[in-house]
Amino acid sequence: MPEIALRGLTKIYPGGMLAVDDLSLTVPDATFMCLLGASGCGKTTTLRMIAGLEQPTAGEIVVGGRVLDAVARSQYVPAEERGMGLVFQSYALWPHLTVRQNVEFGLTQRKMPRGERRARVDEMLRLLHISEVAERYPAQLSGGQQQRVALARMLAVSPQVLLLDEPLSNLDARLRLEMRAELKRIHQELGTTIVFVTHDQLEAMTLGTLVAVMDAGRVQQIGGPMDIYRRPANRFVAEFVGSPPINAVPLDGHELGASLAAYVAERWPALAGEVASVAFRPEALRFGSSNGQAAWSAPAELEAVLPTGATWIVSARILGQPLFGLTFAEPPAAERPETVCSVLSSDLHLFAADGSRVEPTAEQTRVPAPVHA
Repeated sequence: MPEIALRGLTKIYPGGMLAVDDLSLTVPDATFMCLLGASGCGKTTTLRMIAGLEQPTAGEIVVGGRVLDAVARSQYVPAEERGMGLVFQSYALWPHLTVRQNVEFGLTQRKMPRGERRARVDEMLRLLHISEVAERYPAQLSGGQQQRVALARMLAVSPQVLLLDEPLSNLDARLRLEMRAELKRIHQELGTTIVFVTHDQLEAMTLGTLVAVMDAGRVQQIGGPMDIYRRPANRFVAEFVGSPPINAVPLDGHELGASLAAYVAERWPALAGEVASVAFRPEALRFGSSNGQAAWSAPAELEAVLPTGATWIVSARILGQPLFGLTFAEPPAAERPETVCSVLSSDLHLFAADGSRVEPTAEQTRVPAPVHA
C-alpha cells in the first residue's frame, strides 16, 4: 500500500475562510492514521483534498510517488482516477439492492468477470462478518451491519488508500466499540493505508498507529497514541487529549499556582522564568503520602467521589482550586474529606507562555527539599 505525503497543503474557501493552513505530514505505507480535532479544525477538508473532492489552494499531494495535486504546476488527478475508497458518516447504500449487490456494485462497474466478482464479494462478506445477511436489503439491517456493508463495498475494489470520515458517529456506544475492533482487525489483516477522521479522542487512541492532532487548520502534534498522551507537544494537545481532562494550572497569583511555581523553582531552577503553566493527568494526582519520592504536595479537600465501575473520579479542591483525580483504588471516604495530595515530578508537564512544551534536561534537574503549601 502507498505512502501519502502532504506538502504545504492549504485550502482557502471563497470569502477568505482559511480551512487548512500550510499542512505537511506523511502517512507511511500501511499506517492507520487518525486525524483528530474538534469541528472546524480542517480534518475533513484535508481528507476531501486527499480524495480529490476538494482542490487545494496551494501545496502538493503525492500518493505512492504519484503526484495527485500540485497547485504550482497545475496538476490535478480527478477523484475517480485516484484509486481510493471513501466511507462517509452517511453510509449511502443503495436501498433497492441487497447486501451482496451493494458490495458487488463497484466490481460490476469495473466489468470484473462474474466468477471473480462472486469470489471477491464472498471474501468481503466473510471478512466483515455479514455473510448471513447477504440477501437482505439495507432497511433490514442494524446500523452496525450497514456500516460493515459500506466498508465491504469500498474494500471489494481493492483501493490503494481507505479514507474514513467519522464513519462510526451514527452508531450507539456498544456498536462503536464493536466497529473499532472490526476496523483494527481489518487493518491488521489487510495492511491497508487508512486515513480516519474523528473528533473522538477515544477512537483515535484505540485505532490509530499514528495520530495527528489538528487545530485551526494546522497539525499540532503527530505521534503514536501513547506518545501524544504521555508527552503532549503543547498545552492545546495536553488539554484536548484525555478524559477526564488534564489539570492545567497557570503559575500566576493564586495560591495553587504559587505553590507549583515554588516547586518548579526548586526542582528546575534554570526554568523558573520560562515555565508559565504546569499540568498533570488526573491519574497522576495521588491522595496520601508521596512515600518520600520527589513530588509536589499540598493539602486537599475531597468534594465528591464518582465511581465509574473500574475506577473512581475524585473531585477535589486543592489550595482553593477545583481539580480532578482518577484512581484505581478506592479513595478516602467522603466522611474524611481532609487529606494530602501529591504529584511526582516525572508526571508534571511544563509549558511556556506560548503553550509550547518545556522539557527539562537531567542537568537542569535537582532533588529539592520537600515543598508544602
